[in-house]
Amino acid sequence: MGLFSSRNADRQADRDRRAREYDEAARKARKEADKYRRMLRNGESDPAALREALKDAEYEVRTAEHNARVFRGR
Repeated sequence: MGLFSSRNADRQADRDRRAREYDEAARKARKEADKYRRMLRNGESDPAALREALKDAEYEVRTAEHNARVFRGR
């Protein structure tokens, strides 16, 4: 029984680690999305390109948040 509980603990530790990595990825993507929102609001650069970059960053946030939830089992 000890071998299985050790494997389960290792798997859970790995899932926790991966969830933290996805949390960090979501935080970085959120920061990038905020940067693009600010640039759009200030009228900087090409609005169409900024909207596309914002859409990509928001997708990255959603994906990372989803993956973190999956690895947490929620």
